[in-house]
Amino acid sequence: MALNILILAAGQDETLTDSPVYFAEFGGKTLLELFFEKYTVVEPTDIALCCLKSDIQRFHLDHVIKLLSPKTNIIEIEKDTGGSGCTALFGACQLPQQNELLIVSANEFVNVDLGPALDDFRERQLDGGTFTFQSTNPRYSFVKTDENGSVIEVAQKNPISTSATVGLFWYARTEYFIEAAKQMIIKNARTDGRFFIAPAFNEMILKNKHVGQTKIGQSDYWPLKTAAQRKLFEERTL
Repeated sequence: MALNILILAAGQDETLTDSPVYFAEFGGKTLLELFFEKYTVVEPTDIALCCLKSDIQRFHLDHVIKLLSPKTNIIEIEKDTGGSGCTALFGACQLPQQNELLIVSANEFVNVDLGPALDDFRERQLDGGTFTFQSTNPRYSFVKTDENGSVIEVAQKNPISTSATVGLFWYARTEYFIEAAKQMIIKNARTDGRFFIAPAFNEMILKNKHVGQTKIGQSDYWPLKTAAQRKLFEERTL
């Protein structure tokens, strides 16, 4: 199955003054190295990294990527896009539209066996899927499901359930996400003034697309947005 992987690394982290979060080191490897080790095992047809143009220039990111993953394409982001949903839309439009799409956030780490997980989405004949863990913290996005386990609603930073999403979003076709994200933007479905990825599932659901979830343990999800979170990740996992 042809698969696109889109890694989002264009966010600005004010807690890091020297380098982006994906250059944080864990066990002698940067987070970027850990990403490529984990996600390339599913042998994507195309892989792209969205990152700030200023980071490419300052940290010679093009040279780093050639060493770590020569087939990865770098997508330059000139400035703030208005949210991860916009950044993902910009990146996805530059990938083969008929391929599956996996969107990955570069400021968190998810310990999931990706190959079997994606196969499960396919066997369930889903049009879109995400991974969830138990939480009621309103900093996350949340999914509500029906009695069959199908996702019927997604809310950003609003606990409509105890199923919070991680930064991994899968689509059976890249064009499904593109169409949904465009509709989300047309409807101006912002949260705190920004567009996010998860709420685009609502547009797919309105078109009777089948969206599902796979639950993971709380210990398998590691947000890495702060120095304290990164320190805890290194202490407990490496």
